[in-house]
Amino acid sequence: MVGPPDEKGMFQDIGCFHELGRKQLAMYNEEATGGWAFWSWRHSDESIHGTHWSLGQLLRDRDLVFFW
Repeated sequence: MVGPPDEKGMFQDIGCFHELGRKQLAMYNEEATGGWAFWSWRHSDESIHGTHWSLGQLLRDRDLVFFW
């Protein structure tokens, strides 16, 4: 199991965050035989403050990369 996020929902070690993502995707791919879709695209203004669970931010930081 990966280390927990802090009280604000942020991982202090980006490696733990990446490991959590890999484990989630592996589980979805093994168990979700009918397909799956999941994410949260934040609607708040990320230019004012960062968000903790933002698909947009993960894509910008290249922490998540899509392969077609």
